[in-house]
Amino acid sequence: EHAAKGGRGGGAGASAGTSLRGCGICSPKLRLLEILLPRSGRAIFLVEAYFDESGTDKQSNLMCIAGYVMKSDQARRLDSEWLDVLRKYDLPYFHMSSCAHGVGVFFKLSKKQRIEVETLMIGIIKRRVERGIVATISEEEYLRVVPPEVRIFSASAYSWWIKCALSGVSEWLKKHEIAEPVAYFLRAATGFRTRRTFI
Repeated sequence: EHAAKGGRGGGAGASAGTSLRGCGICSPKLRLLEILLPRSGRAIFLVEAYFDESGTDKQSNLMCIAGYVMKSDQARRLDSEWLDVLRKYDLPYFHMSSCAHGVGVFFKLSKKQRIEVETLMIGIIKRRVERGIVATISEEEYLRVVPPEVRIFSASAYSWWIKCALSGVSEWLKKHEIAEPVAYFLRAATGFRTRRTFI
């Protein structure tokens, strides 16, 4: 898992780590916020973007990245509400597909309880998130469609794909005339194509 921080909708450099266990923001994020808070008490980053990627393994033909953009104050509220639900149902994290099928840590919950958890988590997201973003790319199609002279500016399908996701954040910032820098958090997969250079 990696965390990165950068400017308005742009690239990012490696920073402190965080955990997004099934898109649930856990306590390490609180420590990261403490690091980012200057003595004045005003957060450096007023907007946060959280992404999770999949399909980067060798067997997959399609890579997908999805995430949410939210204001920092709403992220803290999401954090608190999310953890309250986890504590209520004695869960270490939330993962939608596992919860829906009652597998893993969700095996102990009844179907009614799992629906309750899912409904509560969806409600939290709807209340706290400003924008959802998703981008997909086929490496095969990328190599076939994108000319070599254009590919030199993106280095790889992976880099192109990440930039598309970040452009979604940039568009939202421009629409709302937000000039402050954004904190980016990426829960990275471990596939052989996973590389975060040239971004």
